[in-house]
Amino acid sequence: MNTNSLPITLSQAATKILKEVELLYKSEVWWQETPGLEGDMCALRNTPMPTVRYKNTFVLNEGGIVHELLHLKLRRLGYPNVQKADPQENNNWRDQTVAMLNNLFEHALIFPELERLGYFPFEAEENGTRAQLTRISSSDFPSPDSNPSLTSLSALLYARAYLDCRSQAVRALCESIFSQPSFASSKFLGQKVIEAVHNDANNDVSQFRSGLNECVRILNEQAFIQLEATNGA
Repeated sequence: MNTNSLPITLSQAATKILKEVELLYKSEVWWQETPGLEGDMCALRNTPMPTVRYKNTFVLNEGGIVHELLHLKLRRLGYPNVQKADPQENNNWRDQTVAMLNNLFEHALIFPELERLGYFPFEAEENGTRAQLTRISSSDFPSPDSNPSLTSLSALLYARAYLDCRSQAVRALCESIFSQPSFASSKFLGQKVIEAVHNDANNDVSQFRSGLNECVRILNEQAFIQLEATNGA
């Protein structure tokens, strides 16, 4: 195990998951400190070796590490993901839309496992969700109705406030923003996404795939989102 660079010692349960991931990939997990990372941690997709990036050592905690390891595990087991039809397209909103949709479905499987292991995944998501909600509600942020990509991204943020968070304060903030007329379409789509995740995100790969396909249809953005199997499928 390549954990010498980590400033924390993993518990027996976390070490077991790390070993499972490394066995699946037939490779050590690589840990990369990445100061410019947008979030605190992320597990890279479509890389030859399992890799987790983190912003700095201060953000590392065992719950977050296990969270990213479970993302890697799902992908290696063949759970599909969505990607832009044109990977070379430079569109940050679409990039965020794809990332958030993939996360919502993977979290539906990962969060119950994290809770079973004694971690607090929903609480860990609240700060990021609150920050995103605050950003889209600022006066200098474009109206979500002004761009289909932004409508889809806002819809997924609405879904995130209910799927990835349990805080009533976060949900109240979400409703106060999405009650505005300019967010009506995004709220409608977000509610449909929540329903699709609840109905289709389970441990069956084909059902998982069906749910992702349904969300792509719901968001009506098939021109730039397509379903693609992860490596190992």
